[in-house]
Amino acid sequence: MPGNLPTIKHKLWRKDLLWRVLREDVDIVIIGAWLAYAAAHPGCSEARATLMQAVAEKIFFAGEHVAGPLTQALLRRDIVRRKRGQAGRRPARDEIETERRPATGVWALPNFVDLFPAVRRPMKLFDCPHCGHRLYFENAQCLNCSSLVLYDPERACFVLSGGDAVPCGNADECACNWRAEPGRIFCRACALNQLIPDLSVEGNRRRWIRVEAAKKRAVYSLLAFGLPVAPKAGPQDEAGLAFDFLADPIGGGPGGERILTGHDNGRITLNVAEADSAERERRRVEMGENYRTLLGHFRHELGHYYWDRLIRDDPERLSGFRALFGNERVDYEQALKAHYAKGAPPDWEQRHISAYAASHPWEDWAETWAHHLHITDTLEMVHALNFPLGRLETVEANDLPPGDTGGHPLREPAEPNPAPEPFERILARWLVLSEASNSINRCMGLPDLYPFVISEVTAQKLAFVHQLLTDLPKTNGTIREQATAL
Repeated sequence: MPGNLPTIKHKLWRKDLLWRVLREDVDIVIIGAWLAYAAAHPGCSEARATLMQAVAEKIFFAGEHVAGPLTQALLRRDIVRRKRGQAGRRPARDEIETERRPATGVWALPNFVDLFPAVRRPMKLFDCPHCGHRLYFENAQCLNCSSLVLYDPERACFVLSGGDAVPCGNADECACNWRAEPGRIFCRACALNQLIPDLSVEGNRRRWIRVEAAKKRAVYSLLAFGLPVAPKAGPQDEAGLAFDFLADPIGGGPGGERILTGHDNGRITLNVAEADSAERERRRVEMGENYRTLLGHFRHELGHYYWDRLIRDDPERLSGFRALFGNERVDYEQALKAHYAKGAPPDWEQRHISAYAASHPWEDWAETWAHHLHITDTLEMVHALNFPLGRLETVEANDLPPGDTGGHPLREPAEPNPAPEPFERILARWLVLSEASNSINRCMGLPDLYPFVISEVTAQKLAFVHQLLTDLPKTNGTIREQATAL
């Protein structure tokens, strides 16, 4: 390409662009300069499109650096021209104005995933497909430009609502913000529902909304690991997954029965009373638990479901499971009765992640599975936030590099997936993060964020779960970009 970088910088300076690069995009000044050069000299649309694709990939896969406001604006600038099919001329002022957002004058931005299929931001940090403003996982509308948005689990991003992007049928029922599956009424998460609570009962809709929010985070993690997630096709379908969200009968059942949270052959039942913080805390204290959340319930019960799907019928995996967790053929009901009557052994922390995990190998597995998802999901957010774990002062020796943010740099699109990191590395990050977050919580007078001890034996069990998940063939759906690091 003609020209040299100093000349480009000079041109940018005259347009007051270089200062914005230096202020907002320090780490990608060279890429930003070349991008500006390409946008300002639209000689060949095909060549420019190729350059834009390459530069976008470099920016978004740079690892430690993500495109800042200027680079995104420059991308928008060229996209507006290409979108109008006017490669040979600059758009007229009135044409540009029609693409501007009145509030800030930033060009409207088509979804980056549509234009650059290989380009994705780190998961858990999402952008508005119209203005690029930050979106959170539960958002249904951009607070910056007021665009209605939907989360698309197949592409792991938000899309504008409308056209082919149809809201889930539960959008007005339980505030679902996911995109309906093509040709279907419900989204991929709501399609798993079999029974919902009686919405004529006061408070049940509010409880259902909270339950659905937690369930969607759980489903996100499953899709991110490429796990099979499909609704039951019928009562005899053992492979499918279904959820029943039920409330206790008023006054209890005929014998004072209550709805119990649990799993039975792919059917997960959850008592929506758990959505009330006061009731959930009462049960936590009653059960002597360190931790009790809706998301934790989902991940625990899903652990039972995936044990049936991934381990039960695989002799090699089953043998590895028994070597670490014990023999699951021990009578389950008797084991639970003994646990509730006598409690966990005094030294349970040496072998289990929680006291309840000591009750039976199945419960040990489900608790370990849930904690693995807690750990990987949280570290994914840490990596997306570019949080420097290696710079934290902790009691344990922090051997992480100063720039360690919880994962590998994002790979280039043409590069093969690197080998998964050993779980020991992931655990080292988690121990640093949990110690820091627990210390912060104590400063606020709050309980520890992660009140658990990971012993050597427990670490081996977590590594077993990690190896199982990283070895799985991936199915269609949300694929965690940092899966290689998690």
